[in-house]
Amino acid sequence: MPRWPPDAGGLAGAAARLARALSHHVPVRVIIPDPGLPLGRVAGGLEGTLEIWRFGARTWGERQAGFEACLGARPDLGLVHAIYVSETGRPATRAAARLGIPCLVAARGNDLDRDADRPDRGPSVREALAAADAVVGVSRALTARARALGAARRLLTIPNGVSTTRFRPFERDPALLERLGFPAEGAFPVVAFVGQARPKKGLDPMLAAFRLLRTRHPDALLWLMGGLREDGRASWEAFAAAHPEDAAAVRIDAGFDPDDLPPLLALAEVAWLPSLQDGLPNALLEALACGLPTVASAMGGIPDVLAEGPLEALLVPPGNAEALAATTCWLLDQPESWLALSELGRERVEDAFTPEREVQAYLSLYAQLRTR
Repeated sequence: MPRWPPDAGGLAGAAARLARALSHHVPVRVIIPDPGLPLGRVAGGLEGTLEIWRFGARTWGERQAGFEACLGARPDLGLVHAIYVSETGRPATRAAARLGIPCLVAARGNDLDRDADRPDRGPSVREALAAADAVVGVSRALTARARALGAARRLLTIPNGVSTTRFRPFERDPALLERLGFPAEGAFPVVAFVGQARPKKGLDPMLAAFRLLRTRHPDALLWLMGGLREDGRASWEAFAAAHPEDAAAVRIDAGFDPDDLPPLLALAEVAWLPSLQDGLPNALLEALACGLPTVASAMGGIPDVLAEGPLEALLVPPGNAEALAATTCWLLDQPESWLALSELGRERVEDAFTPEREVQAYLSLYAQLRTR
């Protein structure tokens, strides 16, 4: 795995959650690059039910070599599960071939959407997809992309899952509003964006849509709950310089512990996810599980969640600030529709996007690959 908590981002959190859940059914050894270790150094230990190996690496090439060396160092492996194709796919498939064991590679998003077209990483991605015994995409779009890039054997889609006991609707807490420094209850609509604000997540259309939203709801607040990525700073500074009054209504926090999110999401009326590129974002599933209607781009794996029945009303074209603002106004102005979509969103996650379904799908695939 290329990333692991406390690294920020959905990849680290999803990888850790899946590994821990699988470890209750099968022994799991996690191999992670650690830039804090000297090159060539490997440190192992236990974290709960997981065996963790960390190896020193900083560059992409060092990580590739480190993964392959760690996998080849222990011939007792029964199967290799590589997460994020461009980082782990080639070393995993090569090591598995030498050990004579099956290998599956799982695509998350940027590894195929972006890295497959890079001259330095594209050949590695294509080699891994062609060699893997199975290729998993977290969305139908990624699975189709893997097929187009040369995945030659078993292909399937296994979406992320989120816990609907952890992520559930909460009552809005006035004391929490006050502690965070928000205006008084009922004085404003809050639009929440969970994640690091950046261009690929639709920062520019999001800021443009917020200006449009404030023409109808002048007291609206935009809450960037995961902070601002460095590659989004230029967009934010340009917006703040051109529209200081609107920028003053944007709250930027550095990020929150995932366990703290459900009561925080209860402070918002609507969530936004206007991605221009995405896999299957956990932020969407978590917000819906908390009963928060989420207006999101018809991009990547997002339609896998929302393009079903009335929830399709929450989909907007990628990059379309006018549609993002108009759909949000409609939700704010139609409380019956808001309530219906709140309930349907949670039901959708409960039906199709739980950790139990995700884990069972992988365990079934492991058994099939080991048998073959």
